Amino acid sequence: MLTWGEVLAHYERYNVLQREADRQHRVARILPRGEASHSAGDQVMAWVGRRLVSWGCALQDKYHTAATGGDSRVCQPQPTSR
Repeated sequence: MLTWGEVLAHYERYNVLQREADRQHRVARILPRGEASHSAGDQVMAWVGRRLVSWGCALQDKYHTAATGGDSRVCQPQPTSR
């Protein structure tokens, strides 16, 4: 069972985290979208997304061509940023 001191400590920690989240939300609303810093996780997810799109287009092209006997591209080439 928690002691009253532990309950108060958890409550204070919750308040600190809530204030920090509120501050980050205010900053995100003020900064233009391009100026917000991107975390490494965001960059990795963007890279993974680009790779999945590329792979999906290659599969679509391969199986669309095989199914229709044509040589038409289903996906448009995506510009690469890196």
